[in-house]
Amino acid sequence: MNSIRLNVRWMDVEAGQPFPVSVAVTRPSSLVRLGAEPETRRCPHCNSVVYSRRHERCGACERPLPPSCRFSEQEAEQVLALFQWEREQHRHWLKRTGSVELW
Repeated sequence: MNSIRLNVRWMDVEAGQPFPVSVAVTRPSSLVRLGAEPETRRCPHCNSVVYSRRHERCGACERPLPPSCRFSEQEAEQVLALFQWEREQHRHWLKRTGSVELW
């Protein structure tokens, strides 16, 4: 999840002036655990943003994405391991809170 801190000073604003807003965005925790930096990749065919590097095809034009737009084999394994670990942690949390009985 991304966290955003919003700081608004209501008393400093004169009538008709825009509100001063400062926003601090932190990196998603899953990216930190993978040691990855968020970056925007674009499809070379249609220039649309590639939202998931796990897929082999562009979500907009359906053409195959080049290897530079996809996860490497090692990165894909790391992402899969992270997903499995987070699912397991969620199951433990559900069991601990008594929300659901798991098999």
